[in-house]
Amino acid sequence: MRIYGWDDTGPHRGALLAARVDSNILKFGLDCVAGELGWESAFTSFQAARAALLTAMRGLGADEESIQIVKRTKAGDVPEVAEL
Repeated sequence: MRIYGWDDTGPHRGALLAARVDSNILKFGLDCVAGELGWESAFTSFQAARAALLTAMRGLGADEESIQIVKRTKAGDVPEVAEL
């Protein structure tokens, strides 16, 4: 299963990440999986991850251009950086 999230610099950079995770690992919870990956947040839904990242970016006062880039991002555009 593919999950989406970001590391500690994700909201500053407007960068989503993806990882391929065995569904059995998800039984430990997304917070546990995020911690294992070194991420701050993890989601099974791309749309939920993108929405949460946009909220975090707005909270940090990110520039509008970066916000628009994230809004245009598609699930297939997100780099897969790990496998668990």
